[in-house]
Amino acid sequence: QIRRFEELGITWNCAEDFWIRGYEHAKAFFAENGQLKVADGYVAADDFKLGRWIANQRTAYRNGRLTAEKVKQLEEIGMCWNALQDRWQVGYEHAKEYFAQYGDLNVPKYFLSQDGYPLYPWISSQRKAHKSEKLSMERERQLDKIGMIWNTNENRWDEVYEMAREYYREHGDLNVPTQYKTADGSDLWEWVRSQREKYHHGTLAPECKQKLEAIGMEWLSVNERKWESYYSEAKRYYLSHGDLEVPPSYRSESGVWLGKWIARLRRNKNNLQTAGVNGNQVLRLEQIGMHWEETEDFRLPKTKDRKPIAV
Repeated sequence: QIRRFEELGITWNCAEDFWIRGYEHAKAFFAENGQLKVADGYVAADDFKLGRWIANQRTAYRNGRLTAEKVKQLEEIGMCWNALQDRWQVGYEHAKEYFAQYGDLNVPKYFLSQDGYPLYPWISSQRKAHKSEKLSMERERQLDKIGMIWNTNENRWDEVYEMAREYYREHGDLNVPTQYKTADGSDLWEWVRSQREKYHHGTLAPECKQKLEAIGMEWLSVNERKWESYYSEAKRYYLSHGDLEVPPSYRSESGVWLGKWIARLRRNKNNLQTAGVNGNQVLRLEQIGMHWEETEDFRLPKTKDRKPIAV
């Protein structure tokens, strides 16, 4: 009866049959890829879980349960018994493939390679290892060869700077509208605003400051510059007349409607800054003679009759 069953293809050692099946899949993988760096979750076309089978062979090898013949067979097709080293190599091979296709290692967060390998977490772990000085010089060198950017913040700054430079070339300034978006959807207005904020807080790198000034960066925003312009006119008026009792219809020689501006400030004192880029606006105005209560004095002499005073 045993012979008759065997003639029908029945085998009695299922574990051995399963090993042979796994080995045949491993051989096929090696023949196609030239290596046996199989991702843990890799599943063959016929649903055979080759990644898990490879992991089981490593466990058997560590525990001394793999025969010398099987060890030899696996090593002939590129088996690496150190899983951590092999796992790094698997990630590196996928990174090389990505670089060959896209020209960089700016891997999207949810990117999966053709065999389902999640490359972004591996790239991220290499950056962390590099930052904590746990990455060997050899691995660092290998990654440098395929375009690894270690500091993604610096890389992103350079990318947005190029967009800002394009805006400057087209418009001649960096007065970016609040809703302006670049071709890739970046909020350029917010980026320019954040560079100004870093500058005023003293946290902007000198080389960044220099590059921004080369493309017309003004460290005060449009509104902040406008306020300073009106303030300068107000100061000139004060030095000339000794007060800020400016008639509502007064317009300076440079065309600034100073009287209307002063009237608006008095009505909106609570909206003025007491700290910020323009400093304490209330205090600065009071230092050049600002009184917040409007005088009844539009019994004051007409603008044209007001004479400058000596200062």
